[in-house]
Parts: sequence; structure tokens; C-alpha cells
Amino acid sequence: YGMALVNAQRPKDAVPILQSNHQREIHGQWFTHHISDARPNIYKNNNNRSVLETNIIEWSRMAGILQTRFKLVTAMGNSGTCVEARTYIEEGLLWANDILNTVEKEKSQPGADLVGTQSSSRSHSLEEIQHSINKNKAFLLVAKSRCAETAATMGKAALDAIMIVPGDSYVSDHAVRVNEIIAKIIDQKVDPNNVILGWQLNSDGQTARMTFQ
Repeated sequence: YGMALVNAQRPKDAVPILQSNHQREIHGQWFTHHISDARPNIYKNNNNRSVLETNIIEWSRMAGILQTRFKLVTAMGNSGTCVEARTYIEEGLLWANDILNTVEKEKSQPGADLVGTQSSSRSHSLEEIQHSINKNKAFLLVAKSRCAETAATMGKAALDAIMIVPGDSYVSDHAVRVNEIIAKIIDQKVDPNNVILGWQLNSDGQTARMTFQ
């Protein structure tokens, strides 16, 4: 229902619903159960699940949580509640970086196959996790760019996002729009670091537009 409100251009109404659902997802167990049930039968009824396999399940769960967090902070940005959104964004980026660092270390380890799988399957699983977390990290960086405090930090976050997933249309389209804004600011011989961003609620009471000071 929350995303239906977002799609109906009612992000302000959507935020509390998305927040509630997101908190329930974080603190509940249903999402973990869903992921476990979706895994191959070889993992079921197996009480000797490896540490790596358990980690992959948890990282998959976190990828889903990061995705719903992105939806939440996007709705917050669209409704102009960026100050509150920044805390969610930074926490999400911290989670993503922690997982990516751990996955990178795991990928460098020889052998250590998952229970009942071949090493190629293990590598494939880690690659999938890495790809998913990186994409969610890039999307959160877009949200960070949209909720930036200055034009300069808006540009940096957009650049950081496109460096992670350069072929993604959502990320690249945002980067193009930001580059156009930065170019106009520079053309006016103004330092982007000195341009403070704000948000003003539109007459519909739901969406907000960015302001420049």
C-alpha cells in the first residue's frame, strides 16, 4: 500500500506506512524464513549449515532490507523530509559497506565450499550478493544526492553512485540531471560548496521541490 501511495504521487502519506513496514521487516523473522524456504532443498533439514551459508542467507535478507530502505528514503525525499531521511541513508550505506567488505574477504578465501555445493556455486552466490548489495548501495547514494545539504555534496554522491553501477539507467539519469544543475551553478561563477539545498512543499501537500540558497 505504501508504494501504491508513492506511485499515486502521495509520498508524504506513504512515508509512515513505509516506515512501519520497514521496521517490522528489520525486527521480524518472516523475511528470513521466506529466504530460507526459497533456497534449494539440499539446505533444508540440514542441521550442519556452514557459517558461510548462514551468512549468505543473512546477506540476502539484508539486500532486501536495503531495497525497502531505499524506497522509504526516496518517499521521504520526494516529500521533502530529507533531514530525517539522512539518518536512514547513512545507516543503510554503513550496512552495505560492512557486507561488501566481508564478502570481498570471503571471496579471497580458497575452498571453503558451501555444504552440498561446488565451489563454482559458492562463487556464484557471493557474486550475486555483491552485485545486489552494490546496486542497493548505489540507489542509496542517489537518495543521498537528492537529500544533500549542498550542491557539491549532491554532485559527489551522484558520482559515487554511477561509479558503482555505471550501466544502470536510474543512476545514470540522475547523474545527468545533477551534472546539468552543477554546470548551471558554475556558469554563474558560484562555488557549488556555497549553494545550500532546501525543500519546499508543493501546493498538493504531498510532494516537495528542491530550493537553492
